[in-house]
Amino acid sequence: MSLVRDRRDGTSRALKRLRQDDAESVERFQSEFAELAALAHPNIVRVHEYGALEDGGRWIAMEAIEG
Repeated sequence: MSLVRDRRDGTSRALKRLRQDDAESVERFQSEFAELAALAHPNIVRVHEYGALEDGGRWIAMEAIEG
């Protein structure tokens, strides 16, 4: 994971990037995003966005937690 800054509001986000780009990995990654985005609890990080890069790589941006 990498720590990035959201250009819109300046907040820090943890960015998780998919390392493998085969169809099974992409499907699992998309499923992980959908499941995490549906959860809301103080003990679970919030997931903000999901996307694809120009090279086809996938990423998930989530709440950055210290510690």
